Amino acid sequence: MAIYKSPHKLDSLTEEDYRQVQPAIDSADVFARMITPCVYVADLARDNFLYVSDCLLKHFRCTRDEVMPLGYRMFEKYFVKEADVRLLRKLDAAIHAAYLQEHSDLADEVFSVDASMSLGRSEVMVHYKISVLATDCDGSPWLLLGMVSRSAMRTGGHIIVGNAKSHERHRFVDDDGPGHWEAMPHDHLSDLELEMLSLSSRGYSVGEIARMLHRSPDTVRYYRKQVFARLGVDNVAHALAVADELCLI
Repeated sequence: MAIYKSPHKLDSLTEEDYRQVQPAIDSADVFARMITPCVYVADLARDNFLYVSDCLLKHFRCTRDEVMPLGYRMFEKYFVKEADVRLLRKLDAAIHAAYLQEHSDLADEVFSVDASMSLGRSEVMVHYKISVLATDCDGSPWLLLGMVSRSAMRTGGHIIVGNAKSHERHRFVDDDGPGHWEAMPHDHLSDLELEMLSLSSRGYSVGEIARMLHRSPDTVRYYRKQVFARLGVDNVAHALAVADELCLI
């Protein structure tokens, strides 16, 4: 989805700007009906939500009228650990102050983070994926499209940004200052292993993948075991979840 760039700054957006992005918000609603994760559109200019899916309201047991004015503040009351709250606040500052000064290709970049949250009587690890939907005239993020789902990770943090075109990935490092981004290695999985995972995510069987890649089924199974070992998992579903959260596929 192309990023809309407003001709105005965040503190001087107009109603016309909001009319221009309404089709993208309508598309988010259609998108939310087709997937399992919860979906939202956060407005950083007005510090609220412009859209939340029914799934999000159900999981967090809140009403639309309650959550729409809160924006990201809504999530903070569900965080189990103060460290996660602090880290996410530092991440927001780092995106604006550190990362965006060095990178400008926001249309292809997806941010992801894991945090421990309290849902009812249960404590669960939740995975966020965030992409910039609109910016102001200076390129600062204005609208964010986000998804929330159960995490495959066992601990919080793991803040990563991945570029869909270049496949470059950066990890957010929480240091004594505002934090910084460092490049992640490109050779975590080979091109063949990534292609196999991508085909698996689309529902192809071992035999089908073998025919498509011109390999034997035994070779596909061998590489699959290699992927499991590198990702620390023991089945395809878990491998796909971890690879997705690491922005590998």
